Amino acid sequence: MKEHVFFGEVLFIFGVVIFGMIRLAVLGLKYDRYLKEYHFEKWKEITTFFGVGPGMANSYRAFKFLFSKEDYGDNQLTVMKAKLRNTLIFSITSMIALPLFFIMILVLTKGN
Repeated sequence: MKEHVFFGEVLFIFGVVIFGMIRLAVLGLKYDRYLKEYHFEKWKEITTFFGVGPGMANSYRAFKFLFSKEDYGDNQLTVMKAKLRNTLIFSITSMIALPLFFIMILVLTKGN
């Protein structure tokens, strides 16, 4: 019985983390496409890396813009940034919590 409980708990925790990562990837792609289409100059600035043309990944600039208040008066951009920020924070928190939950489950199911 305890093996089934352990497996279910671990499966749930991994499911939460995987869901968060998939959501983060999907929202990130939508955000990137939206920026490219409606705010091309900002997209170009964010995705330029060491003089290599736009389209690359520059995490520092991307995170700086994502967590800034700058939105060019575009409500849809504001909403997209908020969703992406929240999902990013959720995913990072989940990845940090995963080992802690795993240890807790091991400790709690070991005594039974």
